[in-house]
Amino acid sequence: MIAILAVLLGIVGLFLSAFFGGTETGFYRVSRIRVQLDAIEGNRVSQWLLHLINRPSLFIATILFGNSFANSLISAATVLFVQTVFKPTGNSAEILATLLLTPFLFVYAELFPKYLFMQTPERLLRYAMPLFFVFLILLLPISLVIWLLNRGLAFVLGEKHEPLQMRLARRELTKRFDEGQEYGIILPAQRQLTRNVFNVASQSILRYMTPLSDYPAITLAMPPAEMLAVAQQHELSEFPVFSDLNPKQPAGYVRTIELALAAAAGADSLTHVSGSDSLPDVSGTGLIELPLRELIEIDDGHSPLNAMLLFQAGDESLASVIDENDNILGLISEKRLMSILFAGENA
Repeated sequence: MIAILAVLLGIVGLFLSAFFGGTETGFYRVSRIRVQLDAIEGNRVSQWLLHLINRPSLFIATILFGNSFANSLISAATVLFVQTVFKPTGNSAEILATLLLTPFLFVYAELFPKYLFMQTPERLLRYAMPLFFVFLILLLPISLVIWLLNRGLAFVLGEKHEPLQMRLARRELTKRFDEGQEYGIILPAQRQLTRNVFNVASQSILRYMTPLSDYPAITLAMPPAEMLAVAQQHELSEFPVFSDLNPKQPAGYVRTIELALAAAAGADSLTHVSGSDSLPDVSGTGLIELPLRELIEIDDGHSPLNAMLLFQAGDESLASVIDENDNILGLISEKRLMSILFAGENA
């Protein structure tokens, strides 16, 4: 009787291991676009699945505990069966049974169900989701504890990871672009640009920021010709101009090409946006107007893609990155973001 019970427990554990392992593979393999379309058409199972896709942390917590429970059940059933049938005096029979069962469990509880769900995720998930939601409800108290521990650990460590559903959505779109290239619909350059956009979008704007100390100390009191010479020496397409009173506070920025054109035009006067008196051009070309532009401000919590939109909306090419106290952390350049988008992280 005990041996039969052990066999039944082993079969249940084998089924649960195959079920949770296959469902996990199907969840990551299924097309999000297909699920959303089926949900719009009123398919109830697709609506449930879409609900989980938007809350992947709860799904993962249920899968983790379900797999752990299934493996523990198989182990307990194996030990109970061996001790009942063989009545060993040592651990040799249990070790031998474990070695013999491991290949069987690997094939039928892991490899085979994962392969099936990988090949036809939509069809198999349609049958698996009702049972999975039963386990989701039963394991909800434990899953919530795991989820809360994960969130608490991330908060303590100060980690600011991108939401998991955003990573899953981006991987789905990347997969569609890869398929588009295989069928000749999308060019390789378009696919690479898409990959770069996804990579940049998941990063913090602080990663692409340039500290103020990396720029040459160009102030409003400096003659424009000298500014131009310093900019050309450092190969700057634009550069910040610092206040005379506070060398660490940019008063604006100047595009090198605009300053060079103004110097070549030989304007009649030099007027600073800050209202200071005109300064002579020591190069001997007369007085020119300093084309000082205003630095737009971007919060440090914005993504690089948001920064690109602000650059385009304001028709500017240099911005200051500020924290919650309006302190300037550094500057970010549209040119650098554009080079990363088209050439990748090594730009």
